[in-house]
Amino acid sequence: MSPIAKLNKYMKLAGGWDIARRYFVLNGFDGILTIFGIALGMYLEEIESPKLILASGISASIAIGISGFWIAFLTEEAEQAKEKKELEETLLADLDESVFSRAARIAAFVNSFVDGLSPFMFGILVLSPFIFARFGFMAMDTAYITSFVVSGILLFILGMFLGSLSKQSMIIFGVKALFAGFVVTLLIIMSGGSP
Repeated sequence: MSPIAKLNKYMKLAGGWDIARRYFVLNGFDGILTIFGIALGMYLEEIESPKLILASGISASIAIGISGFWIAFLTEEAEQAKEKKELEETLLADLDESVFSRAARIAAFVNSFVDGLSPFMFGILVLSPFIFARFGFMAMDTAYITSFVVSGILLFILGMFLGSLSKQSMIIFGVKALFAGFVVTLLIIMSGGSP
């Protein structure tokens, strides 16, 4: 059996793919809104340094990614240990070397990896226009606008993805997800984020 087939088998056995999909969307959403919030705050304060925005945004993306990985791993480890103990008590057997235990360990790691990678990846996508600005390929005003547009598109896509999963209107779910960006914008402005 190939490594990918084996991984798929273990993930299915542990119900890992459903959890990974939820983590991908949930933490992708966090990554987008976190970096969008940083960029919007910098825009309202008229910061013209792409280097400063990149330093702040990349630091936040790394922190939220590590946080996601760490807490997901600890949570998954605790949940899997609880489930294993309950199953051992029911079956009156030690499951330490069982396929179930291997599947649980692999699913915990994969889910944690997805949990950490998702906000980092989406955060970097939102920051990407400032990379172009940093090297002089894009004006700062254009980088800000592009970053905001990218944030909106990514939120809408994640919402559409949830709509497709629930077999409901992808457009409505996209708009619901996009609305979070408007709420963040409103609250940042109301909190005194403008000069």
